[in-house]
Amino acid sequence: MKNKKTYLKKILSHANVIKNSATLHTYYHNDFKIFNNFEHLLNESENRYGKTKTNQFLNLFDSIYRAILLEFRNDSIFLSPSMLSTLIYFEWKSNSLLFIDKTIESLYLYGINKHSYIIFPLVKFGISKSGIKMFFSKKLSLSLNLKESIFFPQTNDHNKTILSISNYIQQSENKKPNLDLKLIAHYLKSRPLEWFNKNPIAILKIKSTFSSYYENEFIISKILEKEIAKLIILNISQKKKYLAKTNSDISTLNVNNFSTKDIKHYLYLYKQKDKTIPVAIPLHEGRGFVSELINTNLDIFLHKGSPSANTLEIFNFIDLVYNIILSKKIKGEEFNFYMRIISSLEFLRRSISTRIGIDKWIYFGSALEILLSEGVKGVITETIKINGAFLIKTKQESLYKKIETIYDNRSKAIHQGTETEDSIKDFYSTYTEIFHGLIKLIKKKKLDLKLKRPLNDFIKKSIVNGKLTKWEKKKISDRIQ
Repeated sequence: MKNKKTYLKKILSHANVIKNSATLHTYYHNDFKIFNNFEHLLNESENRYGKTKTNQFLNLFDSIYRAILLEFRNDSIFLSPSMLSTLIYFEWKSNSLLFIDKTIESLYLYGINKHSYIIFPLVKFGISKSGIKMFFSKKLSLSLNLKESIFFPQTNDHNKTILSISNYIQQSENKKPNLDLKLIAHYLKSRPLEWFNKNPIAILKIKSTFSSYYENEFIISKILEKEIAKLIILNISQKKKYLAKTNSDISTLNVNNFSTKDIKHYLYLYKQKDKTIPVAIPLHEGRGFVSELINTNLDIFLHKGSPSANTLEIFNFIDLVYNIILSKKIKGEEFNFYMRIISSLEFLRRSISTRIGIDKWIYFGSALEILLSEGVKGVITETIKINGAFLIKTKQESLYKKIETIYDNRSKAIHQGTETEDSIKDFYSTYTEIFHGLIKLIKKKKLDLKLKRPLNDFIKKSIVNGKLTKWEKKKISDRIQ
């Protein structure tokens, strides 16, 4: 995390921040400093000063608020909006000349950018080939740690669940947390949180703190979406040789699993002085998407060592994409490009999670189309095949034919409503090959993401510069638009 001076310099560089803060001091301080707090100002200022003057003040105030909020978001620190507005107003009342400096100091002092932890239940999530071990060895503790998140199979035991949560927080902070166990017990009974002991759980880290229900709810859902996307990639990337190394093929998904789908709340753990406080937050009806995300239909195999270098590179890129979108750093075609990445990953997740064979092909073909078509009209199939094969430099004809098969199966599913004899599991790795090839081009700055069709532009330039493989010369040169 940056130091206070660096944040202050960055915030003051935002458009009109210095000018607007001076205007707030000169023309509004005497009138608007009279309120008890920011909420009081919102409720009473219009009656006292009229709609026009109040809106002028709020627009100026909002420019400062957004500059601070977005600058911290650049570092994946998601400040509590209500806390931040309250803090800015308090410091502005006290010293309208230095209130931005004081706000940054207070953010560090109060620690509202420290880690909080969000606990979601999962449905249909298991650790492959570990079910028998876990069933007979009651002390066995399994987890999948992706640094910014951790996933546990169901414990069917309250104390074990508490221990799993406590251990993860301790690993993250090098300090044993002081969990408010009485409040957790209260929520288990009053809500009730049946999933706490019965379901697998995901624990996500977020730099923020709790202030009120539904605050940062969209961001929380996006962080969950991001970590589930990593699970999907890991699931696809795991090689079959891992799955053949143990005698038991029974997953924790199938052993001693009495999970519930009656899920109406998730848990938010935040710091308050020396305690870690839980709060049960209802799943908002407008965020029904969260219910889809936690229904994973995944069986992950645990093995010693880290995932492959390619998988880790994809993980890092997924982190980057979500950070770019949530921090609102970019606009225009570049923003659209990264949003297509997220949409493509979402269709891939749907393909994995659904149990309906026809839908699997529809979602998977759509994931590739979103990733590769670049909005072209007419020759979509050929564009997808060429763009996909162009992203890798080995076995291009094989990949070209795989994409053709995937898209043919998608078309049959949509237009004929028929399933294919092909096993979709044999084709998922095609996605990670293409995705990793795309990442390499982006890292090498070979794609101009400000263009509407960066892949098409890159291919055209490669043709002009004569930088084509033999396969590309034969297959692409006479087809590119």
